[in-house]
Amino acid sequence: MDDHIINLYDTDFLIWVERQVKLLRGRQFDQLDLDHLTDEIADMGGQIKRDLRHRLDLLLMHLL
Repeated sequence: MDDHIINLYDTDFLIWVERQVKLLRGRQFDQLDLDHLTDEIADMGGQIKRDLRHRLDLLLMHLL
């Protein structure tokens, strides 16, 4: 993996995300930061589940 990409992930997350999007859209899959990208996607899925659980809890509290 390119050291510049790892450094970018650690130092400027927004630019790292924009670069990953550009690489995906350009189908330049061999240049993706797959380790960090898969971690971020997994984290997003977990956050969506936590948000849904929180909203359901609030809904149930209001209904009670």
